[in-house]
Amino acid sequence: MAGGGSAREPHSLQMPNGITIKHMGSNEEILMVYNEHFEERQYVQNGIELRKGDTVVDVGAHVGLFSIYTARAVGASGRVLAVEPAPDTYACCVANTELNGGGKGTAPIDVVNVACGDGSVDTLTLTVYDRATLMNTVAASGRQEELMSAYLFSQLSDGNSKPIGSVVERMLFLLGQTVLKIPLIGEPIVRFAVRSHVRNYVIGSKREVPVKVVTLSSLFKEQGIKSVGLLKVDTECADLIVLQGIADEDWPMIRQVAMEVHEERFKEPVLAVLRKAGFIQIKVESSEATLGHGVYNLWATRG
Repeated sequence: MAGGGSAREPHSLQMPNGITIKHMGSNEEILMVYNEHFEERQYVQNGIELRKGDTVVDVGAHVGLFSIYTARAVGASGRVLAVEPAPDTYACCVANTELNGGGKGTAPIDVVNVACGDGSVDTLTLTVYDRATLMNTVAASGRQEELMSAYLFSQLSDGNSKPIGSVVERMLFLLGQTVLKIPLIGEPIVRFAVRSHVRNYVIGSKREVPVKVVTLSSLFKEQGIKSVGLLKVDTECADLIVLQGIADEDWPMIRQVAMEVHEERFKEPVLAVLRKAGFIQIKVESSEATLGHGVYNLWATRG
């Protein structure tokens, strides 16, 4: 998931482990990302392991939290390449990785301001959602509204969860949790309110910025990367084209892949690419409970 590109000033927030993160979204959004990477270890499970000396390529690096986590895991002999296309989120990623990476016992982190694609074009339009920076994408469609609505409803339904943004959202949570208790009509009313909020407030904040697009194979060559311990991909519906930008001769250098697949129609093509590339152990889990139908987490190793 990517970030924004405006003249706004970033916020700073201290994480539970003591590091300080600059970001352009809400504090709740960043804490959610921190929890995914440092507590739940979303991408480092189901057979995925990080070894000292590994190179990690983080495509869709957002503000750099996963890059910082992996830089510590692979140690000073390793390397992390963070790829983030959105200008202001890229700037936050650079600031965060400089502050929290590359220290004693930690891998250096290089950050590049590009998007990854299949090689068919060299520029794309990035859609930036200032009120939901994790949803920024070069593959914008009605799917973003569906994903945001499904996520917000799942959080609202969980009495222990918090909204990730505005005062309006906080009011929606308070009222929605009460309305949900009304038999038969409560859930449809709340789903409608959530969808309206996303459409009018969150989607309404979108901007479009042009971004440079490169293939991963060209990036490997440019950066002198000869082996990849883990390729992580989280690009909000652009998942398949990222993999299609890896040349056949470069796949053997990649030991593991962890990624999100954001549309049902991409699941089988993604699996086909990975199987052709020689990945034997592939674990797929649905994220329907939090992001709606057709969203999957995927982990692939060579067995």
